[in-house]
Amino acid sequence: MLFPVVKEQKKSIYCEECYNENSYFCETLKKLKDKFTHDIVIYADVALDPYNVYGHDGIYDEKKREIINDISVHTLVKQSLCLAKCGVDVVCPSDSMDNRIEQIRKNLDFYGFKNILILSYTCKYASCMYTPFRSILSSNISHNFVKNKQSYQHDANNYIDLNNVKKHIKEGCDIVMVKPSLFYLDIISKIKSKLDEGTKVPIAVYNVSGEYVMIKNYVKSLNKDLNYENEILTELFKSYLRAGANIIITYFAKQYGLYMLNLYEKRIKVDDNSSSNFNVEITL
Repeated sequence: MLFPVVKEQKKSIYCEECYNENSYFCETLKKLKDKFTHDIVIYADVALDPYNVYGHDGIYDEKKREIINDISVHTLVKQSLCLAKCGVDVVCPSDSMDNRIEQIRKNLDFYGFKNILILSYTCKYASCMYTPFRSILSSNISHNFVKNKQSYQHDANNYIDLNNVKKHIKEGCDIVMVKPSLFYLDIISKIKSKLDEGTKVPIAVYNVSGEYVMIKNYVKSLNKDLNYENEILTELFKSYLRAGANIIITYFAKQYGLYMLNLYEKRIKVDDNSSSNFNVEITL
C-alpha cells in the first residue's frame, strides 16, 4: 500500500495536487505498473491529509471549524479516478467521510474502471497509535497541521456500528478494514461473526506504526535478535487470523516475508520457528 509524502508548496486548502496525474506520486505509480504489470497488485491510499494545509482528511472550513463532507467526497472521487488511470489496482479510502464509498464506486464504474477494487477503512479509530506515521508526514508540514481527527474517525470508547460495515459493503466496497489492529481484535471478530454467510467480503487489518514501534522497542529492550522479533510477529499475525482477518497490512511485510521464505526453503514448519532452530540474516 502506497502513501504520498507531499512537499509543503504542493499543499492547498482544496488539495488539488491529489488528482494531478503528473505529480511525483502518480508518475511513480505509472512506472511501477509499467515495469511489473501483472506481477504486483498496487494498493494506494485515498485521502486528502497529505495534500491538505490543515492536515485533515477532508476539506476544512477554517471559519466554521468543520469538515465540508460533500466537497471532500467530490475531491476524493477525482483522486480515485486519477489513481485508477495511473495503474492502481485497489483504491483505499482512509478519510472517513460519509457516502464516499458509494460515490467512488459509481464513478469508477461509469468511467470504465469496474475492475478496480475498493478497500474501505470501515472501522478507523481515532487512536494514539498513529503518531510515528504522522510524524513522518508532518516533518515538513505547516503549523496548521491538525493532529486530532475525532470529529470524523471512530471513537475508541465505542463499539462498532455493524450497520456501517454493511452500508459500505452495500455501497460497493470489496474489502473492509479495521485500523488499528492490536487493541481491536474484538471488532474484527464481531464483524466476522455478524456478516451474512453469503457475504464473502474479506476483512483486512492494519498493523499500524505505533504497534510497529512497540514491537521494535520491546525486542531492543531485551537485546534480542531479528529471529526473536519474527517469533513475536508469528504470534501476532496468528491472533489476527484467529479473530477473523483475511488480509494483514503491516510495515513488517518485507522482513516477515523473507522470514517465511527462509522457513519454506529449510522446510521448517511455522509452529517450529523458535530461534534455536535456525539463523536468519535479513538485510532491510
